[in-house]
Amino acid sequence: YSKGIPAYKKRLFDKLSVIRKIDNYTDEEGVVVYTTGNLTNMEDAEKMKNQVRQEGIKDATIVPYFQGKRITLEQAEEIESGNDK
Repeated sequence: YSKGIPAYKKRLFDKLSVIRKIDNYTDEEGVVVYTTGNLTNMEDAEKMKNQVRQEGIKDATIVPYFQGKRITLEQAEEIESGNDK
């Protein structure tokens, strides 16, 4: 969110933060990104995404990182399968 969390979402984040650790960072465009989970495979990431969506964050997505850099889902799947270049 570039202008802070909207009030209706803030209540969901506050509720979610009771059961999950929520981290945040500001990306290169000045948008605050909120994250939860630090998973090492796509299957677990999909499960986490679905759980978070069921908990009310309907726009939850998987955001993969490799060696500290954000990568695409396709790149993450290649790395996970051992076909990284």
